[in-house]
Amino acid sequence: MPKVIEKERKTIFETDHIDIEEIKLGLASGKETTWYAAKRKFKEAVVVVPLTYKNEVVLIRQFRPPMGGYVWEFPAGIVDGEESCVEAARRELKEETGLDGKTIRVSPRVPTSPGFSNECIRYVFMNVAGVPTTCFNEENEDITVKTIRIDGLDIFLELIEDPIDAKCWAIIQYLMANKGEKT
Repeated sequence: MPKVIEKERKTIFETDHIDIEEIKLGLASGKETTWYAAKRKFKEAVVVVPLTYKNEVVLIRQFRPPMGGYVWEFPAGIVDGEESCVEAARRELKEETGLDGKTIRVSPRVPTSPGFSNECIRYVFMNVAGVPTTCFNEENEDITVKTIRIDGLDIFLELIEDPIDAKCWAIIQYLMANKGEKT
């Protein structure tokens, strides 16, 4: 028998993009507890890992309102309508960096914070080409694009003052350990 059983789930706060749910759980001991979770209203999101043919990675520094400041991260966004995750990755890469990309690999669905939200992403690794530009940014985006040699990421990480997104940090550690040779 499961140790935890979901007894009831209801939306207690609703917006256009996210709901807050109250989840009543029954425990094996017979007690009940309540959990609160954020529920994203889109099917999934993509995080693009842009790699150049010169053994570089492309990062963006973007203003993130929930953080009240800038965060270093990979280009990312929501999969719109009926587009595939690869189509969404290409669109987001172009919008946020001005670059075009060829898909190397797509991850399975990865929960970003399963104790808090239902949000899932797919990493889309891409070989990219072109000249970085922010001229395709949407009006609500404040982005700086930076191309960094993989063998220089350790120095970059020591010098930055803004936080780095956890999803980005994990992939950067992998790239540094493998010197960009395997994706």
